Amino acid sequence: MCQELKTLRLNLKFQNYSRRSSFMKKLAFLLDAWVLLPALPFLAVMSQHTVNIPIMDDYDAILGFITSWIKSGWPDRLHLLFSQYNEHRLLYSRIIYVLYYSIFGDINFQNLIFFADLQLLAVAAISAWFIKRCVGGKFWYIVALVWTFCIFDTNTYEAASIAMYGMQNYGILLLFFASLFFFSREGKGNLIAGGLIEFIMIFSSGNGMIAAFFVVLLNLRQKDKLKKIVSIAVAAVCIPLYFVSYTKVVQPGQLPFNPGTVITYFIQETGAPVSFENSLISGLVILAILVGSFIAVFRSNAKLWPILCILGFVLASMGTAALFRACMVGAQFQTSRYLIYPQLVIAVTFSLGWVWLETKNFRWPVVGIGLLAIVGIFGSNFNNGKAGFMRMEARAESLPYYHTNVPLAKSYSDAACEAGVYCIEMNK
Repeated sequence: MCQELKTLRLNLKFQNYSRRSSFMKKLAFLLDAWVLLPALPFLAVMSQHTVNIPIMDDYDAILGFITSWIKSGWPDRLHLLFSQYNEHRLLYSRIIYVLYYSIFGDINFQNLIFFADLQLLAVAAISAWFIKRCVGGKFWYIVALVWTFCIFDTNTYEAASIAMYGMQNYGILLLFFASLFFFSREGKGNLIAGGLIEFIMIFSSGNGMIAAFFVVLLNLRQKDKLKKIVSIAVAAVCIPLYFVSYTKVVQPGQLPFNPGTVITYFIQETGAPVSFENSLISGLVILAILVGSFIAVFRSNAKLWPILCILGFVLASMGTAALFRACMVGAQFQTSRYLIYPQLVIAVTFSLGWVWLETKNFRWPVVGIGLLAIVGIFGSNFNNGKAGFMRMEARAESLPYYHTNVPLAKSYSDAACEAGVYCIEMNK
């Protein structure tokens, strides 16, 4: 009897300890959430200057898709989810569109934009989790704060104010970060979540396949064999399936391939968040600091591997954009919807520099200069980005159809209104 009482007391103590431990973890998370504060100006501008009006690809990729979805049976609907759109497949975005329509019975572009932009909060939160885990130290929050500044730079206003652009460009980042997150944690539930997200990720954008490569790379560095098997199996099966019935898209205005043009585009793309006018110089400076920091810390800190996988994905995505877009008439290295990638390069560069300087006497002066530069870039870009949000809003409201092919946009709009999905006339 006494032994049973002792066992019961021990169990109660353990349960109370587990509850307190769980509560303390939640409390610690809430206290750490302040590193997400730089998101507020971005989200405030977005909420003020977005409208319930389709812009550009919204007509084709959202109105056209949902209208077809309504008219189709389930076998055709499955095909629609995986079907090609330009050079991409958009599984994740389409799942969100279908869920939204199924719940609310219509399409509201302002709400979709809000959801698309909130994905960046999840990306920033996962980034902070990796920073705390991989970089560590009592001042880890400084690095996490820099990541939030870079992620929520208003330079990306184009993706942040067009539902389709935001859902895809921010969505693929969320899927990649989430897959890394779950595969970095123990337990079968996390393993299943990581594999499922990797599957969706591959079919959700062209660079989803690049993301899967770095998810596999992360797992190859881990001891868990099951993680390696699952991530490799998903990539090995899904990447070939991506190209089943795939039609190569020929971009208009294609010029002869020139390696110099591609390299210059890539460097300017890297420096674009700092300065459009001096992008080549700023890009070279960022890449030089990145390479120096990478060489200094690569062999000395195995915990940094998730951060290095993020870097690899971002650089590979930028390199792919340079490879396929640089040699085109009017190619623009500072295209707003893609600037999230070079902004993440800056964030990773700061992180690697932080680790490299950890044992240096001059660490804090250099870190201080770097932090001031990051905040200065965020501040100087804010007005430019806000003006971009306002231009998108004004064009959407003033133009009959904000699209390069007005008759096509009108046909999608009319069909959507007839089907009860969305009527543009009611929102002008």
